[in-house]
Amino acid sequence: MMPRAALWLHAYTPMVLSLRFLALIVLLALTAMASENNILFEPTCISPDVTKDNALSFYREHGIYYQESSAIGNLAESLGSKALGRDGVTEFMELVAKDARAQNIVKPFLGGGLRFCFSLGADPGKFYASTMEPNQDHMVVVYMWHAGTHLEFSHKSQIGVSKGVGSSNGLVHIPYSFLRNVKKLEDLPVKMEAGGLLIVHPRLAFAVYKGLAIGYVFQSPQVRSLIDCGHLGWLTCFSRNNPAITHIFYVSMDRSHIVAWILDAYPFLPPLPDPPSATTQTNRLTRRKQPHTPTTMSPPPLSVELSFPADRDPDAQGPSPPKRRCFELDRSISPRQPNPSNEERLEQATADTSLFTGDASSLTGSARIGVVSTSKRSKSSRTRSPAKDMTDLQLAEKPITKVLLTALDQLTPDVIGLFRDSKAASGLRGIAPRAAREGIMAGLSPLDSELTESAFYDIGSWVSEHEVGGWDAMDELRALRKIADRSQEAGLLNLTEPAWNARVHEPLLDIALEPFGNRLSHWDVTRASVNRQYLGKHQSGGDLQAKMVDFCITLSEPTLQHDVWKRLARANDNHSINHTSTNPLRSQPIAVSIETKIPDGSIEEAKAQLSVWVTSHLKRLRTLSGTSQSHIKVNPSLPVIQVNGSMWTLFFLKDGDEMVELIETISIGDTKSIVGCYQVVAFLRHLGHWALKVYQPWLYENVLKT
Repeated sequence: MMPRAALWLHAYTPMVLSLRFLALIVLLALTAMASENNILFEPTCISPDVTKDNALSFYREHGIYYQESSAIGNLAESLGSKALGRDGVTEFMELVAKDARAQNIVKPFLGGGLRFCFSLGADPGKFYASTMEPNQDHMVVVYMWHAGTHLEFSHKSQIGVSKGVGSSNGLVHIPYSFLRNVKKLEDLPVKMEAGGLLIVHPRLAFAVYKGLAIGYVFQSPQVRSLIDCGHLGWLTCFSRNNPAITHIFYVSMDRSHIVAWILDAYPFLPPLPDPPSATTQTNRLTRRKQPHTPTTMSPPPLSVELSFPADRDPDAQGPSPPKRRCFELDRSISPRQPNPSNEERLEQATADTSLFTGDASSLTGSARIGVVSTSKRSKSSRTRSPAKDMTDLQLAEKPITKVLLTALDQLTPDVIGLFRDSKAASGLRGIAPRAAREGIMAGLSPLDSELTESAFYDIGSWVSEHEVGGWDAMDELRALRKIADRSQEAGLLNLTEPAWNARVHEPLLDIALEPFGNRLSHWDVTRASVNRQYLGKHQSGGDLQAKMVDFCITLSEPTLQHDVWKRLARANDNHSINHTSTNPLRSQPIAVSIETKIPDGSIEEAKAQLSVWVTSHLKRLRTLSGTSQSHIKVNPSLPVIQVNGSMWTLFFLKDGDEMVELIETISIGDTKSIVGCYQVVAFLRHLGHWALKVYQPWLYENVLKT
């Protein structure tokens, strides 16, 4: 008689082996799928195995086609803002037609004509789609990418259910946790260093890590025929932030034709509601407009005449000004509820993914997005007071007021030297190396300021005086020319703030701080948050709340960071030397904070952001320095920078006994010109010298010492 264990093993061994075999089959299938994707999707192009004959069926299955092309990259660079006009579209589509595969993909959509075009810049780590609505196969988006493009797309994300929220760029932000954890989709990279072509289904989600593109939206003739027959009408408005981008709103002209077409195209839809009565229409006209969310790739206006005036009457705009474009179906056909804020909708969309995973907490580990509970959000909204401009900050428990610099005694002694050096840079004194003089003078435009001999300095003397490393003057000149070109381009194309940061401001900081080596660093801190205990208070008792700043320049020498950790080991709050616990700011003291805005962004809001951020910084310094709260004054004053498009301006934030002053001083330079770039670089190097020779010794004396 067999023992019980042996009987159990005898009975269950086939099942165990079957499960192992099944797991092996699944693993092999997944490996095969990954291998197939690697074969089909090369970094620079779709595999040559996809021919012109099966290209359209490939696109319909995968929702994407791309091909690196130096010709297209060069065209994008040469066209600039002209790419948004009729001639730009024509030249681009002539190059597309030379790609037989691409031509066969877009051909079915060309009969309906070009609907509209838009610009799109980098926003690393965030996945966007043009829409998340179903049944968008009648639309296609064709992108012309500049050189240096790095993308990542979520393979087959256009298929099935989608979750997301409208973003400020006019696209739909699809949470990465939903794509990866819920839909189990694979991310595939695209790198077109020479520039190139990208064709995507409007529902496909992708992230732009580097690059700039013009997108062209085409639609099939079926939809266009309704417009040509006069059954659909459109009202087109223009964004004040970006005149080259239209907001398109649906207007019913013959509802019976529209309903018939919708039911014919989408028979699975429930019966549409009856048209509203005259009373309802009157009430709707008098009702206050609600902000809206981009919902679907709806049929655009008939006209393909792409003329974009420099300015538009702001009163002629639609209800909301996203940076790319919005679509909204007629409210009588698709009624909608009042919309929450973008932040609330993003939290809700992310929280909705827990319905698929069964555990909302599983999403919080994602580096791309976090989940905030409704109860926590409600509590936070009750205890915070938003500061949208400097007027709001005058109601702070310790008021923050803005003043104009009229006398040097408004500044503390520790920053007077910095102000004088900054004023010299603004006045074109000592801004550029003499070794690059001929190249600079040869490339000056008629709008550039005239440079005298006082504008130039000797690199060797500067390096010796400031105790920094040297650099190649001609390499610097070439890099600054590129930044000046990009600044002009960003202004003409009305790029978003993240695009300005990635293409203009961050490379400029790289150049300026290079001589300081590892002693200074700069960081993108757009996602850093202030630790709550260091937020300022409103007179009502709530915490002051404002958006965060964009960049920080930090002290980063390894020896200093070691001393910081030693100091934190003795502190009650040992999370960070700064007022935020975001890495790497925990061990690198902030010396300078920078807030950027697009050219027509709110300067007052930028000042409020800087003020809330830096007063929180001062509060943390007071805590570490051991200064009593009865004498809330910390020296030195802290320099802060406000960048409006390409224009850089210096402020100082000075802490006083009764109030905090934001002192506006001088505009430094405009990076749209090579001279302006040199002014800003010289200014940033003066800031770096101040950070090392004035601020760092003060920090050791007042904060880091035992």
